[in-house]
Amino acid sequence: AGNFDAVREAWGREKARGPLPADALKDVLPALLAEAPDAAVAELAGHLEQYPGAHRQPATLNALVEAFAHAERPDLARAFVAELQHRLGLQGDERTRELLLEGGGGAAAAAVGRGSGRGKARELDGQASSRGCLTAIKSSLNAKDVDSALQKILAMRTRGFEVPPSAITLLFKVAKENGSETTQRVLSSLEGNVSLPVESFALLLNECLNQGDIEFARRLDALTQKQKTKMHYSIYEPLLKLFAKACDARATAIFADMQAQGSLVSEGLCG
Repeated sequence: AGNFDAVREAWGREKARGPLPADALKDVLPALLAEAPDAAVAELAGHLEQYPGAHRQPATLNALVEAFAHAERPDLARAFVAELQHRLGLQGDERTRELLLEGGGGAAAAAVGRGSGRGKARELDGQASSRGCLTAIKSSLNAKDVDSALQKILAMRTRGFEVPPSAITLLFKVAKENGSETTQRVLSSLEGNVSLPVESFALLLNECLNQGDIEFARRLDALTQKQKTKMHYSIYEPLLKLFAKACDARATAIFADMQAQGSLVSEGLCG
């Protein structure tokens, strides 16, 4: 499909002969975008409207929404969904909503499914599926967009979904690349809304140890107590080293806690 002129020529010839399958439409899309991006939506929607009985299921809609996303045109994906809703009353499904969310189309995703009349269908009025939320978070983290990922994590929690520990820890990994100020800002936003997992504490405390940041370590230590975090050696070790080096009396309490929990303490741990 790299020869766009040939693809467009075949498109002009074949579209009048009958409904084209979803895979063929996906192959046509890049050629249409290369020639006239703004016209691509109308071209494809017009073809589906010409043969309404052939594409009543959401599969074709989803295939093309995904193709728009792969072409880095989520704006046109949203426009395409709206156009099909207007022309055909074609309703998407959960996958449609997830694809739109991944591309940042929250408002468009919210409109998918409205008026379908099916008891099991529901509007996405802020009630995105857990999978859809995670897909959107992953997309932001892959793009190194800390603020976007943070807001999506908070929104996921607001919707009543549990945020996986891996997502929170990955957020801190990305934030850490932008420096301590970003990391602490993320922590401030999450604190009181999302409980930090052991993995996140271990990541942040080891960074404190590497940077010699005792003040941030104290803040994290206080948060473990506030959250009643189930302590682990991966948290104890950097805390003990930091407090011992700072001659902070908290080191003694941590050492005692480690012994009480049966954690093995090596002679060189505080060295």
